[in-house]
Formats: sequence, C-alpha cells, structure tokens
Amino acid sequence: MTHSALNQVLSLPELLVQILEHLDIRNLLLAQRVCRKWANQIQHSPSLQKALFLAPSRPTGESPIYNSVLREEFLSFFPDNNDPPSYLRVPGDCYPPLDMPVGRSFPPDSSAPQAPSRHPVVDDASRAGSSTHL
Repeated sequence: MTHSALNQVLSLPELLVQILEHLDIRNLLLAQRVCRKWANQIQHSPSLQKALFLAPSRPTGESPIYNSVLREEFLSFFPDNNDPPSYLRVPGDCYPPLDMPVGRSFPPDSSAPQAPSRHPVVDDASRAGSSTHL
C-alpha cells in the first residue's frame, strides 16, 4: 500500500474505527497519543468507548468481560477463572481490623514514625533560620 493510499484509508473515520477495534485495550488507550484526529475518533466512537469500558454495553447471557488493564493491576479483586462470574471479590486485608483503636493512624507496634501532635513554637525569629541583615 502506498503512502497516499494509507493516508486515504486512515482519513476515513469509519475505516479508522474498524482498524482500531482490533487493538487490545492498552494499545487503544495509547493510540490516542498518535494525533488529535485519532484521539478525537477514539473518544467519540461508541464502539471504541465500549471497548475501553467507558460506555456500557448491552447485557448478554454470556460471561462478563473484565477490563484487562484493571485486572492486571488489581488481580485480587477479580475472580479466578474457576470462580462463578457473578461477583467480584474483596480481599480480606482491604479493611483495618475492628480491634484497631479509633484515632490512631498506625497500630502500636508499627515501625512508622510518630508525628508530633503540633508544630513547635518558635519564640525567636533568629532561631527559626531567618536573619535580618541590613
């Protein structure tokens, strides 16, 4: 395909959308960086918005399709292939334990540094690091 023929094909919005529909979600997101025309086409095409999970698709009797980018980053929230697809899991360590004292940021045995309850009062400007030289 010559360069001018390629430009003609990509200049037709319908053909560009049909080509972009074959990309996986990560590459489709990255394709928006190619040029403003592609970004505009991706952001306004209903089929591409559905492919990016940004627009709802019609419910079907099939198993749900999970967003692969989110599944990679938050694997513990998604069911295994053996689990029934009717729910999403919440990891057990997602919430703090109920016996944690109210008002504390960290458990008492934590190695996190304890922040002072308030800033120290500086009564002399020269001790605070500022000096007045004339």
